[in-house]
Amino acid sequence: MISVNQLYKDINGFCRLLDEHHFKRSAACLVKIFTSCLSQDQAVSVAKAIRGVLPNASIVGSTAAGIIFEGRQYEDETMVLVEKYEHLKIQVRQFWWKGKSACSLAEEVHRAFRNANNETVHILFSDRYYDVNNFVNEINALSPKIRLAGGIAGDLLAGNTPGFVFTDKGVESCTALAFSVTGDEAVCFADVNTAQEPISPVFTVTGTDGCLIKTIEGEPAAQWMYRYLALEDMRSFGDWKSIADNDHLIRFQMILEGHGTAGRFTRYDEEAQSLALYFSQIEPGTKFRIGYTTPSKCVRDCYALCQNIMERPVECVFVYTCLFRKLYMSNSSKWELLPFAEYKVCGIFMMGEIGFINSQNEFFNGSCLVTGIAESKRYLMPDISVLDEFTQIEDDMATMEFAMERQKESMSAESRNLIEELKNQRLKTERHMYVDARLRISNVLKYKEDRKRERFNKLCMMQMENDDMLISFAGLDAYLDNTLEILERIQEFLVQGHYDRDISFYCVTQSIFFLAGKEVLSRTRFEQIMREIYEKFHFYKSETLGLSQMARFVVVMQQKDMLQGGLNALQATKDIQSRFVVCDEKSSLTLSYAEELRVIELLNYAIYNNGVVPYYQGIRDNHDGQIRYYEALMRLIGAGGEINSPVVFLGIAKKYRLYSTLSHMMIDQVLRDFADRQDSVSINISAYDVKSKDFVNWFFGRLGEFPNPVRITVEFVESEDFRESEEFITFVKRLRQAGCRISVDDFGTGYSSLEEVIRLEPDYIKMDGSIICDLEDKPKNMVLLKTIIFLAKQLRLKTIAEFVEKEGTQVLLEENGVDYSQGYLFSKPLPLNDLSD
Repeated sequence: MISVNQLYKDINGFCRLLDEHHFKRSAACLVKIFTSCLSQDQAVSVAKAIRGVLPNASIVGSTAAGIIFEGRQYEDETMVLVEKYEHLKIQVRQFWWKGKSACSLAEEVHRAFRNANNETVHILFSDRYYDVNNFVNEINALSPKIRLAGGIAGDLLAGNTPGFVFTDKGVESCTALAFSVTGDEAVCFADVNTAQEPISPVFTVTGTDGCLIKTIEGEPAAQWMYRYLALEDMRSFGDWKSIADNDHLIRFQMILEGHGTAGRFTRYDEEAQSLALYFSQIEPGTKFRIGYTTPSKCVRDCYALCQNIMERPVECVFVYTCLFRKLYMSNSSKWELLPFAEYKVCGIFMMGEIGFINSQNEFFNGSCLVTGIAESKRYLMPDISVLDEFTQIEDDMATMEFAMERQKESMSAESRNLIEELKNQRLKTERHMYVDARLRISNVLKYKEDRKRERFNKLCMMQMENDDMLISFAGLDAYLDNTLEILERIQEFLVQGHYDRDISFYCVTQSIFFLAGKEVLSRTRFEQIMREIYEKFHFYKSETLGLSQMARFVVVMQQKDMLQGGLNALQATKDIQSRFVVCDEKSSLTLSYAEELRVIELLNYAIYNNGVVPYYQGIRDNHDGQIRYYEALMRLIGAGGEINSPVVFLGIAKKYRLYSTLSHMMIDQVLRDFADRQDSVSINISAYDVKSKDFVNWFFGRLGEFPNPVRITVEFVESEDFRESEEFITFVKRLRQAGCRISVDDFGTGYSSLEEVIRLEPDYIKMDGSIICDLEDKPKNMVLLKTIIFLAKQLRLKTIAEFVEKEGTQVLLEENGVDYSQGYLFSKPLPLNDLSD
């Protein structure tokens, strides 16, 4: 996957960005345009200009009430995101909702996307679509498989203009744009940070009329709200800033029962003299509690979200968040996105969001939805330590002060109860922050507080491995009840053995837990206790629920960051058959995984920061002593400017299917570097390249633009089986037709053979370095060298000797008629600018 993002200014700047990232303009890709400042005509013009540059792009656009670009908020900008996928398919559909029931619209969306694999359907509604809540409910009934993300397009705040959606073909009113990226290899992520706390008993909406709430508990809604909240002045406001500054109703949301913490903001409709919802409707009989948004809840939700995202591959993160969140918490992107700072997250502010929570789709007001997608196994590691500074944050005192100002003698009993609940809520904040509400076990924030005084130096990670299956089979509630039963049994075991004095138990996510041991407990004793727990609980069948649950245990000792080391070790050992693994500070498992993470970050940085660069090693012509021929060798430049050779990253790149991306960027740069030079250059191509239709089509298209392809030599690497495949033979034929030269690597050992040379008829054979290195010391190598030279002359092939590092070796090569020499004796690999020296 390749992602290119920009705050758009003009089409020339956009083209420069594509060129900097070596983005192939003819590629099929997804382009998302979000604007908080353009008129309808201007937005369509931008989309048309981009269509002219990327003719095969799928283009979707929407307005936004603000832009989040690389973690920072902007009021008046246009953001363009371009995404190209290696294996996934892009689907874009347009739906008209005017005059249709929510059921009819949901059926259309369901028919369009029901056959896609592993998808999240992103959907953006124009013109403040009011029936979005019913639409979401209908989708849930039709297809539990489809996960929705998106919401109602944000208004253009400067002119208070209702939001619209668009493509390069124009703006259609009363429209929903839907798009998805789908395929067997797609992995989608979605999670929601609501930050909303319910603080009242449950009430019932008893009468509605569209978006109007007519009665609550049988009483006129405005009268009920006035009485319950003791609001002195209920009136409507004409713009969003006035609402944020003056409308006390947005201090309190309706938290709908049975919908997680999905909330609704209300307003006073002066014309109807009733309460009304913003851009949504609810049915009579809807139960709710009054709630309010708290920074402390935001931090807790953010922490849980970070833990969840670490469990699934994610390459690209996008945020749908709410205008009310920005108005209410000012720089809200800082709260949500600070742990993701290094990943340069982008997003938009909307008038209402659609997300997936508690196994169903929901419509939200005032929430932050984080979405992600991956087609390779790239895992994000959010910096959760940045949340530490917020753990002691005080909740929104303005809300309490607002309520207390209205605590008068005339206030109703309900109002006084509400004030008291607000006070209690603040006292409960710390307890709620440090304990997982459902599993009733201390969380990671509590661990971070405890470790300062408890001096933990060993952990045992415990991961429930069949959680997805159990949730799918029995439901989330049953899984959590079953997990709670296991946790309680482990807690009882710790207490009965008096181990709880030196061992504490914590929750990371609903499937990952850990036990932390103090320094006073010896490592041997800690491991012994963990083995006892493992024997009792690694395969647990609930007596009450009848569900069988399996857990994997990984013990971590003496890591610099114990928790991070434990999470790393869980990932590093996931393919090991043993279900109980011990990793100490010398463990190759932990160290190798830490190195793998470092390499993954290197690959990520290099790909997105033009860090894939060719170095060139000169190949000396032994007939005249000149260097007019070079081999291009891949290097990656890290964040600190260090140069990394393939021995560092090649294996990991192949493991996570990033090799083709690196090869594409590398070869494109080589062709740029040598377009105006008269020297020849050799490039390496592998089975990963030849087996990719996208790469093959791009390569020959790019080769057609090169001034003189005869100066290009293609050197093949990889296995014997690959070289005998039909794909390979076809590729070689096309190279011949294009005029390129061909070289066979590692001749004289390994996979290269005389039969292959006869079949391919290459221009060069490169003798294996193991022959050349020991040429002076091993007589058999000299015999092999002479044999290869004899065969090459009979077949009229040029010979290249690599790894030439000694004068004596070079003398023997020249005496025996080797045509070219390559090695540190003449040249080490150099960047392009140093070749002249």
